[in-house]
Amino acid sequence: MNLIIIIGIFILFAAWNIWWSSPQNIGKRGERRIARKLDWLYKEYITLNDLLLPTRYGTTQIDHVVVSPYGIFVIETKNYKGWIFGHENSEEWKQSLLGKKRFWGWSSEQHKF
Repeated sequence: MNLIIIIGIFILFAAWNIWWSSPQNIGKRGERRIARKLDWLYKEYITLNDLLLPTRYGTTQIDHVVVSPYGIFVIETKNYKGWIFGHENSEEWKQSLLGKKRFWGWSSEQHKF
């Protein structure tokens, strides 16, 4: 009887650990953490979290939008551990995640409206 209880507890713990460690749950925890931090902004800032917007192809999800007297800021949250190195005018930024290094190009001209 005790062995069955121990095995049951082990199975529950393993299932919970798999669920807790899934990329989806890690991402959701990061989004919630940022939403809590955005709640600390002054009252002149309006924050909207986890928006689902219609597109001509279906829908798209936006993690956070901050509406302020200075502009509208759209924030995409990634709950990664690592570093990103770059300058706002750099053509190339460097990303290092858990020992893996990646490079990607960035041009401020590509992102102007």
